[in-house]
Amino acid sequence: MEEKIKKTLELFMEDFLTNYKFEFNNEEVREEIKIGLDKICEFFLKGGLIYEYRNVCDELNNTKYVTDLQMGVADTYIRFEKDGEVTVLQTTILKKGLINMDHAFTNN
Repeated sequence: MEEKIKKTLELFMEDFLTNYKFEFNNEEVREEIKIGLDKICEFFLKGGLIYEYRNVCDELNNTKYVTDLQMGVADTYIRFEKDGEVTVLQTTILKKGLINMDHAFTNN
């Protein structure tokens, strides 16, 4: 079930980010992206599909190198169950709206 929820979440995020075009990777744009991802995750949280989440899209994961390449990075930390492992979805957003999602797991 977790895999289905994760895949569905990814599709929602991909749809939002693919349609989100940005000219510059700056603080305002990163905040807009974070808010959009928070809305998606909140929908899954309120539906009881995930236990908790945290989206990060700021200067910590959007270094000068990343912004100079006119790319963006958004990290989504998800816990499906109270004592479950944390799944990290790292999304790279290219200026043209193309995205790439990678997965990692932690035990935090």
